[in-house]
Amino acid sequence: EEEEDVPTAVMEVHSRRLDTDQVVHRRTVGSARVMASAAEVWAVISDYERLPDFLPSLLLTERVRPDREHQVVPGAVRLRQVSMSMLPYFGVKAEGLVDVLEKDKNGPSPQIQFRMLRGNFDTLQGKVLIQEDASPGVLLKYAVEVVASRSRMERLPGLEPRLEKAVFEDLPAGLAATRDLVETRVQKQLKADGDPQWMLTELEKGWGAKKVMPLRAELRAAGRIDLEKAITAAGGFQEVATTLGWKLSYKERKPRGYWDSFENITLEITQFVEEQGLEPGVMPTRTALTRAGRYDIARALEKWGGTQALAELLGLQVAAGRRTSKWNLHVKDVAARTGLQGKDLFREASATYKKEGSKVR
Repeated sequence: EEEEDVPTAVMEVHSRRLDTDQVVHRRTVGSARVMASAAEVWAVISDYERLPDFLPSLLLTERVRPDREHQVVPGAVRLRQVSMSMLPYFGVKAEGLVDVLEKDKNGPSPQIQFRMLRGNFDTLQGKVLIQEDASPGVLLKYAVEVVASRSRMERLPGLEPRLEKAVFEDLPAGLAATRDLVETRVQKQLKADGDPQWMLTELEKGWGAKKVMPLRAELRAAGRIDLEKAITAAGGFQEVATTLGWKLSYKERKPRGYWDSFENITLEITQFVEEQGLEPGVMPTRTALTRAGRYDIARALEKWGGTQALAELLGLQVAAGRRTSKWNLHVKDVAARTGLQGKDLFREASATYKKEGSKVR
């Protein structure tokens, strides 16, 4: 007996090898957390005819009438399924009859039991179930047992690699595909209903790793005007950031009258130049401010007569292409010589720029 963990995008998959001299025997269990209700998950996994629309290896599922040879279990549904497994250099197509039995549909752990009646394997049976727990969403689980005799494997050379692929690739991929479809449907419905939860979920997916709110420009570049509008409707970037417990990409809104202070505007400009690694002694452009998300500073320029007027008050030069280019070359030169990065690089480059900058060509 041998147990294996299967690396996959779903939460957990385990497989046990129970082979003997007579049979090849596998038992596999897997689970994925789905951010949806049990009813929403059930609606997808019990819509049998539509399973091929999203399960990668399934080509066809259709309901069929029971025959005399195989009587159906009371309450079960008989399905004809056609699947395709793509193996190196060739594909294996298989067809089988499967009975599915729905149990505890409205209970705490609804499940679908299934058993293959006719197909390539001697035994193929298992269940798919939904479990609710204390965590958000539900757990979608499956347990599958597959048995095939050694003699059958010898008659059908492609059967064993197909079994391995089903256990280690198709089942986990199917579980992940089911989860993704359910969550996509839920998000679309929340969006249609005007529920802000869809917005929060989409932000988590796209920007949750850094826990920093995206800028409007980032949302527009990503084609997410819908998120930009939803954030505005929900009270703005500050409100949504607070709900998520995230930081803003820019500093929080300043108190009334803040930008009327010469001391404050001087501090903000100085910090911005250092944070962005810009050329010291040179006024940052409006474009540089807006690209960095500092719309607050960009708007404050007008209070002080515009970029040129404020630069004169601060004793800064207005950025010119030649000077900026020399600064960039100097920064690259200092980085190459010292290996410094970030603020340490900026401070060293600033300290040596007047002395060495003129030498850079």
